[in-house]
Amino acid sequence: MAESSNGLSEIQAISPVFSYSPDDDRFCVIQQGKARIQEIGRRITGDGTGAGTGGLVAIYVTEDPEPDYSDDPKTFGRIVALVRPLRMPPRKTVEDHPSGCPDWTKYAATGVKVDRWPCGWPSEVVFYSKHGGPVLRDAVSTALHRHDFGAFAHQFLQGPIDLSKPAMAPLRKRLMLEVRNQITLNPNAQTRPF
Repeated sequence: MAESSNGLSEIQAISPVFSYSPDDDRFCVIQQGKARIQEIGRRITGDGTGAGTGGLVAIYVTEDPEPDYSDDPKTFGRIVALVRPLRMPPRKTVEDHPSGCPDWTKYAATGVKVDRWPCGWPSEVVFYSKHGGPVLRDAVSTALHRHDFGAFAHQFLQGPIDLSKPAMAPLRKRLMLEVRNQITLNPNAQTRPF
């Protein structure tokens, strides 16, 4: 399936995680990412505004996740999934979709369980490849001719990176090309049409 010109099959954002499963039904961020996940989720789904732009969110396993949350080095630094954000259920917010993963550091210090990624957006997985997804560092270097991946990745501290800007078009196209190539190699990586 070719990339859609209406945005439905374009990657509109990249959201960081430490690990991800094909059964996950949301993508979550740290508290500082609340505003960005709301903005991107609403824009894609049209929540509160009518028709959304459509699009997908790439789920990126960071290069150095904490061992308590991830123990598979073959996933590190890769886009392991694409998800389609779903409309937020009535009277629900991003705070109603936490990750369910405790912050062990805060728990050790206070004895109180606090969610590590307390803000989430409902979604459905359309692509999942634990070890065959694009390596984000390489895609950024190839598509954007940027060799300062640390500066690029620093944006994740504010939530998902928005790829909807025209300057990000080469990265959107590169990531989708690599995802489509992976689906050609392993058709089971596509879990739903997109």
